[in-house]
Amino acid sequence: MNIDEIIKKEKLKNTPFSILLSLKDKFDDNEILDEICNHFEFGSQDLFFESLKKFLIRYGESLSLGNGQAMADQIKRNNKKAEESIIMTWGRPAFIVRDNKINFPLNFDNVWQQRFKKFEHNVCNAIPNVGRIEIKKHPNSNWIGTGWLIKGSNIIVTNRHVAQKFASLQSNLSFGINRNYRGEELEVFIDFKEEHLPKDLKQFDSINSEIFTFKITRIIHINENDEPDLALLEVSNNNPYGKKLPIGLEIANYHSNAKDTVFVIGYPAYTDENQVKIYDFIFKDIYNVKRLSPGEIYPSSAAEYIYEHECSTWYGNSGSPIIDLHTGKVVGIHYAGANQELNRIKSNWAVRSTYLIELLQELKIFF
Repeated sequence: MNIDEIIKKEKLKNTPFSILLSLKDKFDDNEILDEICNHFEFGSQDLFFESLKKFLIRYGESLSLGNGQAMADQIKRNNKKAEESIIMTWGRPAFIVRDNKINFPLNFDNVWQQRFKKFEHNVCNAIPNVGRIEIKKHPNSNWIGTGWLIKGSNIIVTNRHVAQKFASLQSNLSFGINRNYRGEELEVFIDFKEEHLPKDLKQFDSINSEIFTFKITRIIHINENDEPDLALLEVSNNNPYGKKLPIGLEIANYHSNAKDTVFVIGYPAYTDENQVKIYDFIFKDIYNVKRLSPGEIYPSSAAEYIYEHECSTWYGNSGSPIIDLHTGKVVGIHYAGANQELNRIKSNWAVRSTYLIELLQELKIFF
């Protein structure tokens, strides 16, 4: 029985069927909705929460997190939390990346997994080109966002508001790296790894990171505050471990259509805000590491150079590439999101790749 048949058959009140109707309104993706109907019992309140509890426990244990029971207890008899948990774990997941591949939870053979397998080449090619931007000698932060490498270059793309944490327009009217309160120039790097490791491999965490870390050598450009939220950085071609830069990501010179399937790669960061509890459904208390989040993209009425997208992101994803699943090309650069409570699904905004191409051409940068 698919979702339309269930809705026609049942009267919708403040029951699991109202959750189902809400999910239909939010997703508009029949494949995912039909899978939800096959995995969760919407016949009664008790059956629904029991099926949801079993799923969350299995989902948590498959990631070696062990907090599925706590999640289930948190949402008991709470339709809003139940709806959010389904959206975030099933419809808009944020998969952990391990060894430059998506680490799918065990027994999580759903639509997204099948879609990614079909375009596995595009996904695996994209992952190594995205890194965490880190700072040494900064008084408050050791990392501040996400960046990615343009194909055939040593240019990193990120957001203006990320770059402004460590760089600015200097007195000689060129962009430069700032100094700390001791007068020392900050040291900025991009780490193309920073993956989540199982507990038995935690001792290799620092080695895992350093090998794929490259120094930012120059600030090429930072857009003005009234311009699209972009910045360009120059990165060293090699690092002390003898590693060379990855191949880079290709920039799309076309506009995406409404509801095109995309994915975001980046580093959702932990914050101490109350809102972070909402996102425990998806991030499971694992933050600051590389993740891949699928979703859909839409033109925005805000401006012609802006997209909206529905991939799950959080603080730290600033600068993440929005990648077309079917082509593997970057169609946008994520820069902001809105509180989920105010939207159908969490809305995010990205600068279109076509604007980035125009900016590179204006700066006479060839790639």
